[in-house]
Amino acid sequence: MTQRLLVRDLMTVGVLTCTPDATVAEIARLLLEHDLEGVIVLDHEGHAVGMVTQRELIGAYQHENPRALTAAAIAARSASLMTHVSSNCATIARS
Repeated sequence: MTQRLLVRDLMTVGVLTCTPDATVAEIARLLLEHDLEGVIVLDHEGHAVGMVTQRELIGAYQHENPRALTAAAIAARSASLMTHVSSNCATIARS
């Protein structure tokens, strides 16, 4: 008999997140302390607004003043990807 898997069966619970106003240093500390490749940025209502990966964090240092950057500024580039992922998740959840 084939077992039917639900999305919730495959999801990871307790994913590490940060707020949009988290600084570059705070994000770096999270990634290092938890040995992560990236962190999801949640708005103050708990909605995913982007993601900051190690690669994006390193790229932030090409900015004129990297210490002034926040998670929101870095994640703005990945926001369209998060919209696509959220849309796909909603579609999967309905099936």
